[in-house]
Amino acid sequence: MKTKMKQKVEDMEVQLDPIMDEVEEATSQVELERDEYKNKLLRALADYHNLEKRVADERQEFGRRAVQNFILRILPFLDNLEQAEVFVKDKGLEIVKASFLELLEKEGLKRIDVLNKDYDMHVAEAVDLVEGEKDNVMVEVVRNGYEFNGQIVRPAQVKVSKKVS
Repeated sequence: MKTKMKQKVEDMEVQLDPIMDEVEEATSQVELERDEYKNKLLRALADYHNLEKRVADERQEFGRRAVQNFILRILPFLDNLEQAEVFVKDKGLEIVKASFLELLEKEGLKRIDVLNKDYDMHVAEAVDLVEGEKDNVMVEVVRNGYEFNGQIVRPAQVKVSKKVS
C-alpha cells in the first residue's frame, strides 16, 4: 500500500512539475514588471520634485526681477532728491532722502562707492575727462550707481582724471 501511495505521490509530482515551472516563470515576470513600474514611479516622483523646485525658483526670481524693475523706475526720484538737496539745504528734505534710501537698502539696493578709485568700466560710465594728478581715477560722481542683491542695475556716471604732463 505504501508503494502504491508512493507511486501516486511521484506521479502527482511529475504532473505538478510543469505547473510549478509555469508558476515560477509567471512570478519572476510579475516581479520584473513590478520593479520596472517601481523605477518608473521613482523617476516620475524625482521629475515632479525637480519641477516643483524649478517652479519655486522661477517664482522667486520673478519676484526679485519685479522688485528690481520697480527700483529701477524709482531711482530717478532718488536722483532728483539728491539734486534738490544740493540746492535746498533743508533738514526735512535730508530726512526724507535718508529714509527713502534706507527703505531701498532694506530691499537689497546698495550704492556703488566709486569716488577716488581707479576707473572700472563694469561699475561706472565715464561721462567726462578732467585734469588730475593721476590717470584713470574717478574724481567726481555725476550720478550714483547702484547694485541690487549683488548685481549692478545701474552703473555710476563719473568724471575720470587724466594726468597732465
